[in-house]
Amino acid sequence: MGKWKRSQAYADYIGFILTLNEGVKGKKLSFEYRVSESLRSGRPDRASPSVPLPLFPWAPLASSYPRQERLEVSPYTICTRQTQAIEKLVALLNTLDRWIDETPPVDQPSRFGNKAYRTWYAKLDEEAENLVATVVPTHLAAAVPEVAVYLKESVGNSTRIDYGTGHEAAFAAFLCCLCKIGVLRVDDQIAIVFKVFNRYLEVMRKLQKTYRMEPAGSQGVWGLDDFQFLPFIWGSSQLIDHPCLEPRHFVDEKAVNESHKDYMFLECVLFITEMKTGPFAEHSNQLWNISAVPSWSKVNQGLIRMYKAECLEKFPVIQHFKFGSLLPIHPVTSC
Repeated sequence: MGKWKRSQAYADYIGFILTLNEGVKGKKLSFEYRVSESLRSGRPDRASPSVPLPLFPWAPLASSYPRQERLEVSPYTICTRQTQAIEKLVALLNTLDRWIDETPPVDQPSRFGNKAYRTWYAKLDEEAENLVATVVPTHLAAAVPEVAVYLKESVGNSTRIDYGTGHEAAFAAFLCCLCKIGVLRVDDQIAIVFKVFNRYLEVMRKLQKTYRMEPAGSQGVWGLDDFQFLPFIWGSSQLIDHPCLEPRHFVDEKAVNESHKDYMFLECVLFITEMKTGPFAEHSNQLWNISAVPSWSKVNQGLIRMYKAECLEKFPVIQHFKFGSLLPIHPVTSC
């Protein structure tokens, strides 16, 4: 685990999470965010110099791909591609959603872990690279097989028919890789959370409900949630300095029902109450305890520490994390 914590992959991954955490601070899901802009006026002059693919500042492409893959393209190529990346990712997730509808659960004696999930997953396993290729431009096609691995890892395990925070981390790694190769840019950070990741959550919840997936590595009543963690981090960041909603309000059914469409944290709480019965303090004790924290800023800081300790530093979660040229296991290299 020490090697993982000292790795470039860990530094890039946690940097990605914290960058997005800062980007969504104090913003509703309905916030009018921007995505990478197209050029202001037409095609640039033919003499315009080529420029390197723009990246998040903590994720230098130079250390991620062999020299022959580090292509330079014109600003026009970059900008016209960037405007479409978010929508293409949402379309990819819509395809996964449609496949759920096309693969209904089968009748079986066991209540949990419907075997139809394996049929659904087999389709993703077969088509993952083609799906990723719709998002990644052709001049970066060499990255598709590596990036597609994270997509396949992000939807659960087809043998155990379970899903947990490790699979959620794989999707965050998938998005991180797209940032590292320049498909997504710093201007996209709010859309990455509010549009792409939020759509991913909707699809995962549908998977969990349709195929009655087991929680992977759940700590039961002592865990924050059976399936997710990141939407609680980013959702608490959204609520920082909210004029009315305080941490004590998320256990209030009325407050949740009125504001869940604007805040990921409250949407998570609503999903829990729909899936579990009994007093909230009993089935979600950790969340109940968080409601006593005085401010959302402290909740956010505490959840980040908890995520590192309970997810990123736990071998049962990280043993399945994939490493490659984009998220390498070698130690952090200083710029």
